[in-house]
Amino acid sequence: QEALHLDPVSCSGRLTSPGETITKTMPSNDDSCEGNSADDGGSGQSSSCASRRRRPSRLLFASCNSQNLTQPLWPIIESRNAAAFVWAGDAIYADHFAGMDFTHFPPHPIHESATPERLRRYYAQQRSHPGYKHFLDTNITVFGTMDDHDYGANNGDRTYKYRRESGVAYVDFVGEPDDSPIRKRAAAGRGVYGVKVFDFARNEGEELVSDVDAGIDPDVVDDADDAELTYGYSNKSVAVFVLDVRSNRTPWPKGLDVWVQSDTGDILGEEQWEWFEKAIRRSKASVNIIVS
Repeated sequence: QEALHLDPVSCSGRLTSPGETITKTMPSNDDSCEGNSADDGGSGQSSSCASRRRRPSRLLFASCNSQNLTQPLWPIIESRNAAAFVWAGDAIYADHFAGMDFTHFPPHPIHESATPERLRRYYAQQRSHPGYKHFLDTNITVFGTMDDHDYGANNGDRTYKYRRESGVAYVDFVGEPDDSPIRKRAAAGRGVYGVKVFDFARNEGEELVSDVDAGIDPDVVDDADDAELTYGYSNKSVAVFVLDVRSNRTPWPKGLDVWVQSDTGDILGEEQWEWFEKAIRRSKASVNIIVS
C-alpha cells in the first residue's frame, strides 16, 4: 500500500494524532525487488528499486502559532520528514489586545491592528526561532495563507489599511519565489492565495511540480479550453489550494445591522472566487486539499 499522511498540528499547541490516512492499494512487488521496476502512475518516469522512496508521502498542516511562546513542537514536526509544510493561518499574532470596550453589551475586546513594521518584525522573530530555523534549514517546501492575526487585524477584512503590505510581508516570510503567482497576486494587493501540486511518484525531494507543469493556475496557464491542457504529474499527486479569507472579505455590519440577515456579503471576493472555480476545475490531482 501507498499512504498519504495528512498531519495536523492543533491550535492548542499540541501535536494531534495523525489525521485520517488516505490509502490506495498498489500492485505488490517482490521484497527482493530484483529485476522489478515500479509503475510510474502515468508520469512517464520509471523508478527502479534503487530509487524507491524512503520517506512517506506526507504533507504537514499547522496554524495558530505565537511568536512569543516557546514552540516546543518544531523538532517533532521536523521528524515527520514531510515533503511540505503548509501554514493554515495565524503563523504569528501581530495584532495587540488593548483592553475591553464597555460601551457595548456584552463588552468586547479591543485589538490594535499591526503596522507593516510590526508585521515584519514579528515575522523575523518567528524565522529566527531556533526550532523553526532548523526546520527551514532542511529545505522543506513552505507555503500557506493568512488568517486574521498574521493578516494584522483581529477579525480583519478588506478595510484593513495595510492589506497589500500584509500580503507582501507574508510571502516574504514563507519564501515564495520571485516568479511565484502567489507572490505576484500579493504584490498586486489581490490577496495571498494559490495552489501547489506534489507528485509522490517522483524521487524524494523532487515532489513539487512547477506551476507550468501543474497546468492549474489560471494566472500561469492561458485560459484555454480545459481539454487542451497538458499535465506534468502522475496519478499519485496532491493539489493543495490555499485561499485568503481576509484580504477581500466584506466587513461585518455595525450596530443593530449585525442581527440583520444579508446575502450580499463575501469572504473570498469575486476575483478570488473566479480564480478558484477555474483552478479546481482544471486539477487532475488524485487528492485536492482546500485550506480556507
